[in-house]
Parts: sequence; C-alpha cells; structure tokens
Amino acid sequence: MPGLDEIPFLTARTILESMRPPKSLYIIGAGSVGVEIAQLMATFGTRVYLTDIAARILPKEDEEVGELLEAYLKKHKGITSLTQTRTVAAVKDGLGYRVSFLRGGVEKSVRVEDILVATGRRPNLDLGLENASVQYDPTGIHVNEYLQTSARHIYAAGDIIGNSEHTHTALLESRIAAHNLFSKNQIAPDYTATPRTTFTFPEVSSVGLTEDDCIKRDLKINKAMAPLSIIGRSNTSDFRDGFVKLVCDKKGVIAGGTIVAPNASDSIHEIALAVRHGLTAKDLADTPHVFLSWSEAIRVAASKLA
Repeated sequence: MPGLDEIPFLTARTILESMRPPKSLYIIGAGSVGVEIAQLMATFGTRVYLTDIAARILPKEDEEVGELLEAYLKKHKGITSLTQTRTVAAVKDGLGYRVSFLRGGVEKSVRVEDILVATGRRPNLDLGLENASVQYDPTGIHVNEYLQTSARHIYAAGDIIGNSEHTHTALLESRIAAHNLFSKNQIAPDYTATPRTTFTFPEVSSVGLTEDDCIKRDLKINKAMAPLSIIGRSNTSDFRDGFVKLVCDKKGVIAGGTIVAPNASDSIHEIALAVRHGLTAKDLADTPHVFLSWSEAIRVAASKLA
C-alpha cells in the first residue's frame, strides 16, 4: 500500500506498549487479532475503524459469526466496520494520518491518529538456517509430518513452520518435537480437533469444519443452531447475543461446531472431543448438561440433530 512504509504504523504488539490509547484508530485486517484489538481500544474510548477486503469481519468463521459480532461491536462499542474495503494510501496529515480506501467502487478517506496493521505475521527466519542445512521459504521452515527439518537432527515447532498462530497449537507441536527428538517411535501431531478462539466479548470459538468448509468440499451435512436466548443462563446473566452452531454428516457424526458466547473457549472442548472421537449429535444431546451453564446451548443444538 503506498505510503505505509513511510509511516510508523502500529501492530498488535506495539500498540500494547503505547503510553495511552489513540483517540482514533484505523485497523487494516478484521481477522481474530484485528477484531480483538478493535474491541479493546474501543473500550478505552478510541474511535475505531475496522477494515477488511473480505465480505465480513472474521472471514474464516461462518457468516453468522461475522454478522452478529459486527452488529454487537457497532451497538455496544461504536466500532465502524468497513468490509469489502481496500486501503489504497496513507499520508501524514498534521499530528495524524489521512487514510484513503476504496469501497463499493468509491474512494473515500478518513483522518485518524494512528494506523494498525493486523493482516498476519511473517516468521522471523534470519537465523542462519542455511548454515545448518535447514530448508525454508518466506512462509516458514520446511518440516515433514514428524516436524523434522531437512537437517535430520533438528526439529521445528510453532508459528515458524507456518501452520497456525495459536499458542495451543505451538504447545502441541513442541511436545511432539521433543518426543521425536529422543524417541525412535516417531509420532505426528493431530490437528483434527484443534480449537480456534477469538478473545472478544462475547468470545468466538470453533473447531473442526465450518459450514463454509463443508460447502467448499461438497459435503452433505445437517446443521442446527441454538441461540443463547433460549437457555436459562442468558436470563440470569442478562446476555443474549450469541449462539451455538453444530454441523454433522448424514449419519449424525459431529464434523464441527461454533460457539459465540461468554467463555466460549471453555465450552468448545466438548465439541472438540466429539470431533476427535467421532461422537454423534445424539451422544451430546443425551449427555446431561449443568443447568444455568452456557454449555446447555450445546445440548439444545445437538438435540435438533439427534
């Protein structure tokens, strides 16, 4: 983007080192990190513009997630979400910056105090890897299924191999790499039921296949949603913005699920276990769930598929 390399833009890391929150902020990228920072800064009183070239925020999640969270952030935090927007230029303008963007075929601009880029990270590969005969490219270090690099005595794990930006994925890989370093019985990491979470309020957690994933793979599925408003906890907590969505194959085996709710990251593991071990919607529906817990919505969604 013209001008971006000439200004001191912020990242998700550097903004947390600021002495004070900016009065206004233009965020490029509405994935998990961008949305998390947007809500955090808006809570501090920052006027936030959240932009992405995709048709919705959190484009890797199902459509209902982006629609719900965009409306929630607008209503409760005043965040302006500019989807289907291409940022084309940024120039210094007094003490702030003038950012130009293209949306709906029309070029517009907005003046903000700071700009934050949240379009993803590149692994730091300036480690002298070629001296150790470790092969890599700009996306990361090359490893086999056992996390072994081209140098047989060196293993790699975490963001540097380009699989995921989740800490729990890096922890899984680190355990696998440590095992394989010292054992002849090599094992491979199983990413099948690795949860994904966006730490907003409400939280967004998903695992396995989304409905969009199934459509792209031309898989025949059944799906069901349970809004939070139909369970008791929504009344006692006076919170109704969220849902549980389950996806299963034609035999009822759970293929994936999404939770938008407070503490969704705590509840998602039930669905993760179902995905990992091939449990059915009936298995989940027949399992007693604690009354006045958010996870009751999982049972309700599962019962619609059982």
